[in-house]
Amino acid sequence: MSLENVVESWSSEMLKGYMKLAVLASISRRPLSGYGIMKKIAEETLGFWKPTCGGVYPILRELEGKGYIKGKWAFRGKRKMKIYEITDDGEKLLNLALERQREISEVMAKLLHEYARDVLKVKTPATAELIKLFDFTSFKEILERQPVKKQIKILKKAQKQLERSIGFINNKLKELERKASVKP
Repeated sequence: MSLENVVESWSSEMLKGYMKLAVLASISRRPLSGYGIMKKIAEETLGFWKPTCGGVYPILRELEGKGYIKGKWAFRGKRKMKIYEITDDGEKLLNLALERQREISEVMAKLLHEYARDVLKVKTPATAELIKLFDFTSFKEILERQPVKKQIKILKKAQKQLERSIGFINNKLKELERKASVKP
C-alpha cells in the first residue's frame, strides 16, 4: 500500500469518528431531514466533507435509538421524509463532545507544531493559532451558543486577530513580491 493510500485510509477513519458529532451539530439549531444533514455538513465544510447516505442514516438510527435525537415523519410537498431534531440529552452530549474535541484539537496542534519545529526544523507560525484563526465552522457553532453580549466580545476579539493576520499577510506579500521582482 502506498503512503498516500495509508494517509487516505487514516483520514477516512478519522472522518467516520466525527460523523456523530457532525450530525448532532447540524441539527442543533433546527430540525433537518437526513438529506438536509448531509447537505449542511457539505456546505459547512466548504465541500471538504461530503457525507453519504450509507454514512449518515445508520448513525441517525443509532442516535435516535439512544435518545439523542428524535425523528418525526412529515410531508414536504408531496414527499414524505423523516425530520430529525436534537433532544435535551443530545444537546448535553454535543456540548460535552465539542468541549472534548476542542481540547484534543489544541493538544494535537501543539504536538504537530512542536514536531515540525523540532524534528523537521520547519519554522512556521504557531499551527494551533492558525487552526483556531481559520476554523470558522466550529467558531460559528460555539459562537451561536453564547449570549449576545459574549458573542459581541468574541467577535471583536476575532476581528482584531484577523486584522493583525491580514496586516502580516499584506506585509509578507509585499516583501516576497519585492524579492521576486529583483533579478539576481
